[in-house]
Amino acid sequence: YYDGFQASVFAHEPNSGAFLWQNTIISNNGPNSTRMYPIKPVVDNDGITVLASGDLAGFNVYFDGPVELVVANTNLTGDVVWTKQYVVDGFDRPWATAIVPTATGYYLVANLYQTALSDFAYSVLIKTDKQGQVQWAKRLGISGRNITRNVMERNGFLYLTMASDSYAFNDLLLIKLDQNGETDLDCDFTQPISVDVINLPNVQNIQNYNVFDHGMALAALDAVPAETGSQSVIYCSTPCPCPDLPIS
Repeated sequence: YYDGFQASVFAHEPNSGAFLWQNTIISNNGPNSTRMYPIKPVVDNDGITVLASGDLAGFNVYFDGPVELVVANTNLTGDVVWTKQYVVDGFDRPWATAIVPTATGYYLVANLYQTALSDFAYSVLIKTDKQGQVQWAKRLGISGRNITRNVMERNGFLYLTMASDSYAFNDLLLIKLDQNGETDLDCDFTQPISVDVINLPNVQNIQNYNVFDHGMALAALDAVPAETGSQSVIYCSTPCPCPDLPIS
């Protein structure tokens, strides 16, 4: 589990909920002097990897001023192995979106805020090895607003859903990329971008908390069906050829 205002990882006993341990990581100053906002960490073999963004030295979020994009890797009891910051060329307001483990490393996804647009102009996809070193990075988007919403990896391909103005206003895009971040045709939507890695000091502050029973019973929510129209348009791909069928 993780804390939403400071980068922390903690664990509890699954049956009783009893507290086991918590370590604050990435920021040494705690929630009263810094703000780091982690997304859901991934458990990867014998470790936990956390992607976070925020202000290592203050309270900025992306629409206030420059922020940092950071990944920390711990073992399964929260002991920090390495901590790295990722600096995207030309952008100083990245916002952490997703981290996906692979057999050889991690995919990191962040949306890149631009003050001139007052929105996220691009997304960045960073491929690292298991030690957090950058192997390649791609900028996603052409013009207007481009925001990655979700990402998953299946059978060696990466799939991203995005809200984008690059081809038409407020398009919903499904992006399929290979292991090098490429589409099957040359596509302006994905462009190489430089990302520098900074090794940060490992931070590990042990904290202990009492667990309280809130006394609330959980209740299922009723699902509300909805109908919508859809239209598919292929932008950067070779259309699948239809086989010639015999006329019967």
